[in-house]
Amino acid sequence: MTYHPRISIVIPTYNGAQTLFDTLSSVQAQTFSDWQAIIIVDGSTDDTVSNFQKSPFSIDPRFRLVIQKNMGVSHARNVGLDLCNSEYVAFLDHDDIWHPTKLETQYQFLENNYLYAGCTCWYLISQQGPQGYVHRRLVAYRSMDRAMNKWLSFLGNGLLMPSTLMIRRDMLKTRFSQKLNAIGDLQFMVNLLQSNQIGIVHSPLALYIQHENQMHMSGNSISDYEDFYKNLDEGVLQRFNLKRNKLNARVRAHLNLIQVVNLSSYKTSVRTRIEMVFSSNIWNQHVLALVVNIFMKRMSGYLVRIKYNGAIKALWNS
Repeated sequence: MTYHPRISIVIPTYNGAQTLFDTLSSVQAQTFSDWQAIIIVDGSTDDTVSNFQKSPFSIDPRFRLVIQKNMGVSHARNVGLDLCNSEYVAFLDHDDIWHPTKLETQYQFLENNYLYAGCTCWYLISQQGPQGYVHRRLVAYRSMDRAMNKWLSFLGNGLLMPSTLMIRRDMLKTRFSQKLNAIGDLQFMVNLLQSNQIGIVHSPLALYIQHENQMHMSGNSISDYEDFYKNLDEGVLQRFNLKRNKLNARVRAHLNLIQVVNLSSYKTSVRTRIEMVFSSNIWNQHVLALVVNIFMKRMSGYLVRIKYNGAIKALWNS
């Protein structure tokens, strides 16, 4: 008989053996137990598969391992979506962590709020420390439209959609663009919000774990950003209260900043690197404004974390 869980969880992974099993432990620890986790191994060349087969997760029938050649994270997420046969779908990246009550809290939210096709939640930007997770910043928002405005214009953190979103499967008509990997989650949310209302759980139920190999500031992401913003139509700009000229300047500034961040990986002389860093082609008033905004965004995250520090400690240290 085919198993029909209440919630399906889509987890793509590529060479994620170092982080995946902490992520899966946070899934297994959920207080809501009627779920199936579909793990799509996207052409990994590390020990992900063999380690999984030797782990306790391999004997938990709720975990399903799907192995494919390397097609990119967006393709992997779509494969997972096509395999879901549940009432709800949740997403989780292989290097993020859920609070034990994450699924239960969002499930109850959606059961009590039928106007919403899905919901997200607040999250903490954290790091793995010798004695556990160290929480640096809290990303909290109360309006989806305002949060999307800030995400699209680089004025705020993303919604961590791949690890915070839960949605009713019968409302999920959109898929991830397989042309975009670094920002496929951004386009997915733009498309989703065109015809759906998404609610917000005002509690940090997920951890975004910072590490060296994150995708969004990779030089490989530049073409993704260029393609996405070039094809962003006027209806989206109006919906999220964005101005084309100002947005284009911010996009160019952000891509310049990515180039600066990735200079250390160039096989060039020190002199060439210095010339590139201080080049007027890279640095301009928009880049400087973006750097200031990044600083302000981080300060805001620190202040919000301090404001809710008691609730965070009660939630994550209990």
